[in-house]
Amino acid sequence: MKRYIIDFSLKNGLGHPAISIYLTGCDNPIKCEDCHNWELQEQSKHNYNINTIKNEIDIEIQNYLQFYNELYIAILGGEPLAKYNKNITLEVSKHIKQKYNNVIVVLYSWRTIEQINNENLKLYIQYIDYGVLGVYDKNLHISDTLPASTNQYIYDFKNNKKLNSIKLKRG
Repeated sequence: MKRYIIDFSLKNGLGHPAISIYLTGCDNPIKCEDCHNWELQEQSKHNYNINTIKNEIDIEIQNYLQFYNELYIAILGGEPLAKYNKNITLEVSKHIKQKYNNVIVVLYSWRTIEQINNENLKLYIQYIDYGVLGVYDKNLHISDTLPASTNQYIYDFKNNKKLNSIKLKRG
């Protein structure tokens, strides 16, 4: 398995279609029960070339922007802020935000904003627009909603505030 996977998803963009970048490896010491990406929990030992990742992303973005005015990019995993993924997260989000003014970047992390601040990870999210933050808890699951459990939340990094959950459309 590669260290990253680029995919097109209908819900990872806060209810908007999104290109999703999945990074392998999750550093949460207690894995989320019913993790939707359990196969990405183990860190891949494969090396990567950041320019190859950027080129693959550019191709996807340019294809999409031929038909739409705005695009969401979701960076998830695994865990994008794990020590072995945080530089990829920074490099990819910086590349996207500096090259495209109509792309919104969303980060999915088991960490809360408090943990991000306490672990001095703000540098790695400076080019991220929104975060879906907190550990998924299957006992607090909400159907057809983002985030997927009531203890999670959407965070607006630019305005430093929590946002309401989003009802997802089926189909």
